[in-house]
Amino acid sequence: MKVKRVAGPWAVFLAGVVIGASLLGPVGWGRAQSAIHVVVDGVPLRSEVEPVIVGGSVLAPVRAVAEAVGATVRWEGGTRTVSIQSPGPARWQGDATEVFKTVGASVVGVVSSFSLPDGTVERAWGTGVVLGADGTILTNRHVIENAEKLVVVFQGRAYQARVVGADELADLAVLKAPVAGGVPADFGDSDSLQVGEPVLAVGNPFSLRFQSSVTAGVVSGLHRSVESEYPYGLIQTDAAINGGNSGGPLVNSQGQVIGINTMKVKSVGVEGLGFAIPSNLARRIAQDLVTYGRVSRPWMGVEVQEDDNTRLGLVSDAGLLVYNVVPGSPAERAGIRSRDHLTAINGLPTLTSVDLREALDRNHPGDSALVALVRDGRPATVTVRLAERPR
Repeated sequence: MKVKRVAGPWAVFLAGVVIGASLLGPVGWGRAQSAIHVVVDGVPLRSEVEPVIVGGSVLAPVRAVAEAVGATVRWEGGTRTVSIQSPGPARWQGDATEVFKTVGASVVGVVSSFSLPDGTVERAWGTGVVLGADGTILTNRHVIENAEKLVVVFQGRAYQARVVGADELADLAVLKAPVAGGVPADFGDSDSLQVGEPVLAVGNPFSLRFQSSVTAGVVSGLHRSVESEYPYGLIQTDAAINGGNSGGPLVNSQGQVIGINTMKVKSVGVEGLGFAIPSNLARRIAQDLVTYGRVSRPWMGVEVQEDDNTRLGLVSDAGLLVYNVVPGSPAERAGIRSRDHLTAINGLPTLTSVDLREALDRNHPGDSALVALVRDGRPATVTVRLAERPR
């Protein structure tokens, strides 16, 4: 196996189900002769809906249809607004056009140029997401690695770009370019994602000849650990991701960016294994890069090992075995010892090394963290004052 880095719509239906009046009764206002059967996404509702006839058209009441599919309806009289809350993840209804219209003006191409030892110039393609009206753009670090010249392409025009900051650990970078007409993307909450939720991947596979290509899929998995050197959990998707998609957005059905596409599994017999950096992580990293030009991470000073069952993907609550405590580190000062098992930080379980990194990164250097552990079979807690991770 080779891991390769690759540079609610149905609610509209509920607004009014219109059926030709000739099917159910005369023109006018009144009750239809019988209930109608409503089908949503090809699935008949178990509840029958009694319609009304208005001006020659048969209308199914919003509340009746919504409640039949398990949704809730709220009438806001002051603003004359009907609010419908879907019972689950929104679905595409087979048309992602409006979603692409929402995010398309926030996606750019990124072209990096670099010289080879023989003097020839090579180019690499990637994708970026517009962060701000000031021309800040988020992409993958590996897209701009070793670049001697950077160009951002948007709607057929090229703009010189510079690096604001880059972070190797999270594989993210922020660029700045005077892009005219780019719209800052709307970032969603990746912590609220559900497996099976529909997503779109937007990017520039292979070259700018295929700029702003769209592929559709679902969230196949969450919190995936793919490479031992990548310390964060990733979103897994079956939306096609190819070389050149790196740095582009993974988008939900509301047109919100919920991930930054970063890699795929490339192997004979393997299809539909793409991965994206969660948007909540990407936003935190981008904010540090814009503000400081680098990322300041908290550090505890322990080396850990996962339980055998955890490494196999089996359920385990053993926690992380501490096999080394760095001398003079915050962990040593707090009294953490080798052979302790770390089970949680500030209430967040730490069963894997990814859990540990993500729990730590919710803090800042200088913060105090409550660490739960097991020592000699007995639970205990210690408070660790975190330091900045050595660079």
